[in-house]
Amino acid sequence: MIEGYRAFFAASAGASAAFIGLLFVALSFIDSGNVDEKVKSWRRILANSSFSQLINIFFVSLLGLLPDPHNFALVGAIMALLGIVVSVRLLPQTMDREKTGRNTPTRIGILAVGAYVLELICCIGLLHNPQSQTMFNYLILSIIILYAGALARAWEITGIKRSD
Repeated sequence: MIEGYRAFFAASAGASAAFIGLLFVALSFIDSGNVDEKVKSWRRILANSSFSQLINIFFVSLLGLLPDPHNFALVGAIMALLGIVVSVRLLPQTMDREKTGRNTPTRIGILAVGAYVLELICCIGLLHNPQSQTMFNYLILSIIILYAGALARAWEITGIKRSD
């Protein structure tokens, strides 16, 4: 079953590695310039979240290239648990109005937790049934959600605002 997803995982591993590199470039600008301390703090939170999501995608995709779906599912479950821990740790920081100027967690942060939970459920399901097409499809969906969240957060780090 995993063979049918090799091209996706190869592209995903390469893309996530490239996005991690670009995130490092963006991070070099966080502390530069005349930026308010609250903005710097907010950008650091976003960077932590985005980096966590991209690292998750990278390792899950990299392991998806290996022939044994059990190792893939086990590492995916571990990465999902780590992602949940990081996201839950970051959520209270997003609500610290003193540091960030905001008083509610971002929807993207909450969505990331949901994507990690979906990933964890799918990986546990794949440990029990490595041939489950449904579990693979939902796992791919969780990866796509994590990509969307990571890229949205990376974009927000740049500070570019849309013009209305």
